[in-house]
Amino acid sequence: MRRQLYVGSYTSSLPHVSGQGVGVTTFEVTDDLAMRPTSEIAASDVSYLAWDEAASRLYAVEEVLTYYGRETGSICCFDVDRSTGRLRDLARRDSHGSGPCHIAVSRPHGFVAVANYYGGTVVAYDIEREPLGEPSQIMRHAGSGPNPDRQESPHPHAFVVHPSGDFAYVPDLGTDEIRAYRLSGSRSLTLGTEAASVTSAMPGSGPRQIAFTRDGTTALVVNELASTLSVYAVDGRDGALSHLTTASALPDGHRAPSTAAGLALHPREDLVYVSNRGHDSIAAFRLDGTRGPELIAHVPTEGRTPRHFALDPSGSYLCVANQDSGSLVLFAIAPDGTLEAVSRCATPTPAFVQWA
Repeated sequence: MRRQLYVGSYTSSLPHVSGQGVGVTTFEVTDDLAMRPTSEIAASDVSYLAWDEAASRLYAVEEVLTYYGRETGSICCFDVDRSTGRLRDLARRDSHGSGPCHIAVSRPHGFVAVANYYGGTVVAYDIEREPLGEPSQIMRHAGSGPNPDRQESPHPHAFVVHPSGDFAYVPDLGTDEIRAYRLSGSRSLTLGTEAASVTSAMPGSGPRQIAFTRDGTTALVVNELASTLSVYAVDGRDGALSHLTTASALPDGHRAPSTAAGLALHPREDLVYVSNRGHDSIAAFRLDGTRGPELIAHVPTEGRTPRHFALDPSGSYLCVANQDSGSLVLFAIAPDGTLEAVSRCATPTPAFVQWA
């Protein structure tokens, strides 16, 4: 197999975690499926990574609340040695909002974009002329939701470009909205300052992540606070989403505290996975166009707080980061979508997994 994994980790004490990690660690997945750390690079509270294959660069958010004395987080860019996976610092920037929690690369549009959880902002940065240029646009969300502890203000949690390249979607956990921003033509850095459409999620559900089928007609949204998976139809004219169905990511009757986190659509597009923090499981669903998601199984992640997980590009393996128990667990994916643990590795407070 011999693939590389990049694992971001929390490094300091934050309201939701006591970080013990180093920043970003490169792991080699060997032929016998062992995960072996090969190099690391220091960074602060790296909770999301984005791989730019065209430029052999890795972008990261540093989910800090202050940066050089200001109430903002930061983002950074690393050069990647493809042969070894070793990282080298290229650039860092103010994220123009505290607690950045998601970063995405849009090479056709020439920018990276970051969602700032506490800042309520979404910021695009030019990457046409340098690895991490100046911000080309800052979008500010407004509003709140019914949960006074988690929805007192906007909390953008992702930025995902639609397969058509015409829209970018931002789920906002704080306002229970999914905003679609219209993107201009190829190589343009201009995002619409006002959302082309705003879709309201179930009040108090807290939309966190979004994924699309390759044809762009269907969107999948994981709702953190409600621990649910929602399916939407996508309108290609204005990007609006029409709700089709919602399924719980937790077992029937589960009452203990738990929140949903990660979301991944299998390359075959007939399977989708959601992680549960608290129940500490991966919920595996079969997608059925007529009946919506059908639960296959809840698979224990063999650790606490599975904040993130990722499927390898072939769809053969799933690697989960158990944040609070400090472990990576590699699962083999069976043809029917069920998971079997095949490898384990200790690493401090992992927050994000990225396959090279």
